[in-house]
Amino acid sequence: MIKKYIPQLLLVLLLSNFLNAQTHTDQELPSTIHADLTLTKNTTYIVTNDIQLSNGAILNIEEGVTLKSINKTTVTIIINGGSKVIASGSYDNPIKPATKLITKDQPIIVMKSSSAEDKHNLDANSFYYKTIENPTLLMSPEPVTNTVVSSVDPDF
Repeated sequence: MIKKYIPQLLLVLLLSNFLNAQTHTDQELPSTIHADLTLTKNTTYIVTNDIQLSNGAILNIEEGVTLKSINKTTVTIIINGGSKVIASGSYDNPIKPATKLITKDQPIIVMKSSSAEDKHNLDANSFYYKTIENPTLLMSPEPVTNTVVSSVDPDF
């Protein structure tokens, strides 16, 4: 009698393992990024500390990315040393923050950029986002001159 149900049990076990693998998309994000990195769409990234970008690294964040902070209600990205953040959210699939903390405050994404004029005052160069829904957002510590920023043409 048990032999009769073994194939069905194996099928159920295989399907459950497959479904668990498909829904588990959490990845831990390093706190220091020195080289180009792309955060792929529809993935949740766990953030344990502030993220420091340096050495000219480009952080490309695709639409649908969730940045989940473990210790705070903010996800802070600090952009230094010629680095850039290119966030390509969309209205239908925005880039959004999340937190593991139980709080009434909505989590936010904070991007801090040092500039040539004021490298020691990061608060003066901070931008706060509840979600990033615009087609393309470029953040860089370098002053932008003679640059056309367009939501239609993502090539800066």
